[in-house]
Amino acid sequence: MIVIERLKIKPDPNFERLKNVLTRAGMPDRVPFFDHGGLMPPYFAERIKKNECANEEEYNFRRQIECAFNLGADFVHGNAGNFTFKEAEAAPGAGEDAFGGKRDRKYRGTTSSLMGNENDYERYPWPAIAAVDFDRITRHGALLRPGMKIIVSQRSVFEHVIGMMGYENLCYCIVENPVFFKKVCDRVGELVIEWVSICAGMDDVGAILMYEDMGFKTQTMISPEMLREYIFPWHARFAKAIHACGKPVILHACGNLRTVNEDIIASGFDAKQSFEDIIEPVWEFKKHYNGRISAMGGFDMDKLTRMNETEVRAHTRFLIDSCAAGGGYAMGSGNSVANYIPVENYLAMLEETCLYGRY
Repeated sequence: MIVIERLKIKPDPNFERLKNVLTRAGMPDRVPFFDHGGLMPPYFAERIKKNECANEEEYNFRRQIECAFNLGADFVHGNAGNFTFKEAEAAPGAGEDAFGGKRDRKYRGTTSSLMGNENDYERYPWPAIAAVDFDRITRHGALLRPGMKIIVSQRSVFEHVIGMMGYENLCYCIVENPVFFKKVCDRVGELVIEWVSICAGMDDVGAILMYEDMGFKTQTMISPEMLREYIFPWHARFAKAIHACGKPVILHACGNLRTVNEDIIASGFDAKQSFEDIIEPVWEFKKHYNGRISAMGGFDMDKLTRMNETEVRAHTRFLIDSCAAGGGYAMGSGNSVANYIPVENYLAMLEETCLYGRY
């Protein structure tokens, strides 16, 4: 069992280390960490005292920084405020986290919809770029530890449209009214590209992370041909705009995407995250596409949850041996540090990477 005081992670944040992995422009000194979300261990977060912060926003972000720093990360997640696409009604739920607490959840419905016809389109409360609080990124940047950068994240087109239409209605729409479907996708795309272009141009931002789950365990959620017609052209535009600001772009995409991996690469993404062993193990992806796109994470969620600490450490070394040669790889979970993952396993993965993953 890991004793926090004996955790063998020596914080040395340097975003250039992670940037080298993302762009494959050079070799890092060690294998860095990357996850698109994670636990906030209370023994780190509690070091930040609320009465020492100017407001709730500063308090919450400093707690994130403290956790990321002590866990050996080169970045912290952050975002501009007031940019959301209203979604169809979601189903409520609850889950228990790894610290024994309860956490509310929401699950997207499949049948409810806010966007089915032209009247819905006209009534929909489209977000306004002028209302976005981009200064929030600057405020958070002033709090960063030296060497750290902010990774800003945003859903891409398909995820937003699913949230607005509902998956079942989306499937009907794309067949019965493809002109309207494209109109909705393009409106979303125009807003998102303006948002990410502004964020990518900010000095405190190190990279942009785009969310775009596109598959089930067995196939893509809509046909590869439909993705190529409506979605991937926007991906290419996003990547081009972000690269124009000198920043790399990461794709977080769940599901079986073997039939469109080449499209993902052609769109210009620097790295892909979200891997599941039963679909496509990260070491197979790294071997097949080595040098063309970086692989992020890939410690299978089921293994990270069920293995004991000794097994976690052994599998961490296996992933490093299998994926880290030549660069272009960062350690992390197969998806995110979900609240059901044992904290000891997560810390063991990070510590073993720090100790073993040196070039």
